[in-house]
Amino acid sequence: MAETVETITSAERRQSIARIELFTDAALPPAEWRVVYHFEDGLYVYDVLQGPTTFGTRRVERRFRTIKEDTITAAGVTVTVEQLAALLKAGGYLYRQADINAAAQQQGEGNGNDEG
Repeated sequence: MAETVETITSAERRQSIARIELFTDAALPPAEWRVVYHFEDGLYVYDVLQGPTTFGTRRVERRFRTIKEDTITAAGVTVTVEQLAALLKAGGYLYRQADINAAAQQQGEGNGNDEG
């Protein structure tokens, strides 16, 4: 009995961003902050990643003094690199506070208040 086998006709190697690091060191002025992008290579078939990727195939680093006024547009929004960094930094403080609040709430719930 014959078996039908699908033929893959659209496979391509691509680099995609695996990690983004934003360095906003408190001891440095904002012009000395930097952003580092780490890329990985993968094989995509019909836009679906196939198998493992190879991390670290490219590293791109920029200091803010040279890019802070550059604009980035995505999802219908345009911001400068400086504004994007400020948003990410604010998000970090927001999420840190949320974690602190959640830990405090868990400690409050675990103080023997199970009387019943």
